[in-house]
Amino acid sequence: MHTPTRAQIYFNTTRISGEPLKIAHQQALKSREVVKLIFQKFPIEMTSADVYNIGVDSGYKFPITSYRRAITGLVGDGYLEDTGKLKIGNYGVSNIVWKLKSKP
Repeated sequence: MHTPTRAQIYFNTTRISGEPLKIAHQQALKSREVVKLIFQKFPIEMTSADVYNIGVDSGYKFPITSYRRAITGLVGDGYLEDTGKLKIGNYGVSNIVWKLKSKP
């Protein structure tokens, strides 16, 4: 199972700074909120491709990598969890299936 070690809003792999970094953080936060809303509205098991398709159909046209980053952040926040299942995604590749984390 995939479990991030810590939650991050934006993974600065390109080492940007200043205003571009501020904008990237804002966009990442927005994508995280969108993913959270999708799981609240549809509390079912979904892959990142499923979440992406729902988001795009709803008018949130973020790249799929933004949806994946948001899911990773929400797992780190303890909001989502890996089901241990895989499902074929948009490009014929196995995707992890996620769900809302069960409350203790």
